[in-house]
Amino acid sequence: MNYVDDLLESNHLRQYERNGYPVLAATMRGRADAEEWLAAHPDYAAYAELDPEAAAADSGEEDGAAGDKYTPLQKALWLWRRRTAEEFGLPPYVIMSNELMLRIAETRPADESGLAALPGMGAQRLQHHGAVILDLIQLNPPAEGDEELLAAQRAELTAAGGRLRKSAKAATVSPQTERKIFLKLQELRQKCAVQERIPAYQIANNGILKQIAAHAPTTQAELEAIVGFRSSGLNSRAEEILAMVVGLVEE
Repeated sequence: MNYVDDLLESNHLRQYERNGYPVLAATMRGRADAEEWLAAHPDYAAYAELDPEAAAADSGEEDGAAGDKYTPLQKALWLWRRRTAEEFGLPPYVIMSNELMLRIAETRPADESGLAALPGMGAQRLQHHGAVILDLIQLNPPAEGDEELLAAQRAELTAAGGRLRKSAKAATVSPQTERKIFLKLQELRQKCAVQERIPAYQIANNGILKQIAAHAPTTQAELEAIVGFRSSGLNSRAEEILAMVVGLVEE
C-alpha cells in the first residue's frame, strides 16, 4: 500500500471511481517509465499467458477467447481489449468489436495502412490503438492450426448471419414497426444509462439498435446472432427486448 501511495504521489498512477469501486490506472508518465524499464529488461516484456476461462469470467463475456477455439493473436487482442476497457471505464465493444478482432487475425496487417483498410477500424481507433495492435501482431506470429481455427469461426459467423437474414425475411417487419422498435430500444438504452450513470453510447451504439429493429428477433438465438449484442450493455435485458419486439410485431 505504501508503494502504491508513492506511485500516486509521483504521478505514475491515477485513482478514480467506477461503479462505486476505487480503480487504479497508469498515467502517461507511468506508461512511459514502464516502457523504458521493459526496454531495459526484455525478459519481462512479453505478455503473460492468458487464462482464457478466468478472462472470460472477469469480463462477463460468454464469447471470450476461451479454450482452443481462438488463435494466440486473438487471445492477446482479447486480453488487451479487456484491460484497455477496464482502464478507461468503457464496454469492450467500444474499444474494438469481435468482428474487427477476427479480421485482424485473418489478415495480420503489417502496417498502419493495412490496419486502416479493415472495415470498422476508423481513423480515431487507428490513432489511439494502431501501434499497440501492430505490436501484438508481431509478438504473436502465426501458429500451426491458426487457419483452421479462423476458418471455423468465419463459417460459424456466416451461418449465424444466414439464419438471422432468413428469420428477418420471414418476419417482414414494416418500416413503421421497425421505427417503433428502434424508439423503444433507445428508451431502454437511456434507462440503462441512467441506472449505471454512464453515457448511453456505452450501453450500445445506434448500429446495434438499428440491427435489432430491422431484424426483429423473436428468439434468444436470433438476438445473440446480431453482431455486437452479446458484448453490449443490453445483453442482460435480452428477455425484455424479445418481449417488446414480439409485442410490437403482433400489434
